[in-house]
Amino acid sequence: MLRPKGHARRRWDLLLALAAIAVLMAPMVLTDSTFGGDWPGHLWLVQMQARNISYLGHPSLFVQSSLGAFEPWYAFYGGTLYSFVGALAVLSGGHTLAMYVLSFAMAMAMAYGGFVWIARQTGSLRGWPAHIGGFVFVSSAYYISDLYARGAWPETVATSSIPLVVASGLWLLRAERWRVGPVAAFVFAVVLFTGSHNITLLYGSVFLVLLCLSLAVAVGREGLPSPRRGAAVLGLAVLAGAVNLWFLLPDLVYQGRTTIGHSFTAPPAIAGGLPLSRLLDPVRDSRVPGFPTLDMQIPTLAVVWCIAVLAVAWRGLPRRWRRLAVALALPGLPFLLVLAIPELWHALPKLLWAVQFPYRLLTYVDFSVVGLVMVAVVAMLGMTRTRARGLLLVLGAVFALAEGAQAIDQEWSTPSSLHSRSEVFPGGSKLPDYWIRFATYLEFQDVSLPVISATIPELPGVTVYNGQGANVVPVPVTERPRDGYAVTLNPPKDGTVNTDVISGPYLVAVHGAKFVGRTPYSELVMQVNRNPHGPTRVTFSTARTWPIVLGKWVTVLALLSLAALLAVLALRQLAARARGGSSRAWTRRRPAS
Repeated sequence: MLRPKGHARRRWDLLLALAAIAVLMAPMVLTDSTFGGDWPGHLWLVQMQARNISYLGHPSLFVQSSLGAFEPWYAFYGGTLYSFVGALAVLSGGHTLAMYVLSFAMAMAMAYGGFVWIARQTGSLRGWPAHIGGFVFVSSAYYISDLYARGAWPETVATSSIPLVVASGLWLLRAERWRVGPVAAFVFAVVLFTGSHNITLLYGSVFLVLLCLSLAVAVGREGLPSPRRGAAVLGLAVLAGAVNLWFLLPDLVYQGRTTIGHSFTAPPAIAGGLPLSRLLDPVRDSRVPGFPTLDMQIPTLAVVWCIAVLAVAWRGLPRRWRRLAVALALPGLPFLLVLAIPELWHALPKLLWAVQFPYRLLTYVDFSVVGLVMVAVVAMLGMTRTRARGLLLVLGAVFALAEGAQAIDQEWSTPSSLHSRSEVFPGGSKLPDYWIRFATYLEFQDVSLPVISATIPELPGVTVYNGQGANVVPVPVTERPRDGYAVTLNPPKDGTVNTDVISGPYLVAVHGAKFVGRTPYSELVMQVNRNPHGPTRVTFSTARTWPIVLGKWVTVLALLSLAALLAVLALRQLAARARGGSSRAWTRRRPAS
């Protein structure tokens, strides 16, 4: 029995996507390199969350290590992403490295597949032309820099989820009835977008708002979905985002009490700046000391090709596509202007200064470039078969080969941070040297308590020297993750003693003592009282403050609600098929406007 042409087309679409992803993922799969930047650090953090899940049965807000007790990394940075991949590592029998590398491939698949899905929904792009936008993005200089030169895993996952959010959201807005697959894709993408990287959540939301406004103006009132459908998609997005409140709510409430929360007091800057001559350089030639493959060019060759195609085909292009070209270019323009004119930072809200590295804005410029590429492909396909069309097609192929070759050279040229990946897992209570040397583990320490000195500087047999000029009471977190830890003290008098607890009292509770201040290094100091009847037992555990408790229960309720919604949709689909209804009845959409 012959398969329908649609099945063959989908098969070739899948093979083409897998081939592109395989080529760009090859160094991670085929080598033992740890690449640049934070690549091995995030791998170790996945392992630590997997350890939490394995022992506790659930994720934790904290990293427990010999650097200090209750380091609240996951409370302020990508808690859900680390937990998701950590859980996969546990379910796979401890294959943390494999799951980590697989998560990079998943991220690339979301970005590439999201753009292919958007292209197919236009109704004008099928087959290999639908893949061009996705290829331009995943082979772009900054995307490869994030993957390899920076090893910015949470940022890569978060930015890669945005095309899938847009693609699945567009489908849900236009579908006559919802199906379980697109709904699940939308929920998955929104959960990762809101649960992986705070800075991407901030700037990605700004970009999405600008994109929605720009597209709404372009398509006009007649092309917009009904308010009811728009509210339904927005409500689903809020419900999916609520899955992350187990860490996002404490993050939002308490971030102002941390070291990093007080660090954005000046506009972000890059040494040497990012002039247009660098942003538009068609050759990837990093000028960042110590990062030989951290390239910061937009897809310049793609922009040149778009301009050439649109210049030739503009008059013959339908009006709706001309409007879309302008609408897709506009959302990335503010990001490009801020990169090229750093003085504009002073005109922006100080909240946006938290970008840390201005080159992160390149992602949103690249999104607009991809949008223009899609319109240009439609324009080229609509041209009559003239010499100009042939020349533009050849020029596009040459540019694509050049960008693909540069992407491959860039990824394979990135040096390894460590000699091998085995150094990330030293075993026992030891920490990888990379983490100690490069990770700024002071970022999330408390700065809201007053700095005080310990009046009981030493307790024989209990306190230990911490390497920072002070004795501390070490919480025994290196044994294994637990819900609570106990220390027995016998202070000679009432007074204060240093601990190695890194987080603030809003995240860590102490019983048998009281947190009253912090050391100059922001580790907590507690008040203890002498017990005339014998030693005092002091316990440390996760605090039950309202953001932690409320955030946890909202996450549970959101997960149950989403599971129920997906189950209902699945049952309705099965019932429709049982009645002999065509699956097409569930996928009819209004034509693109």
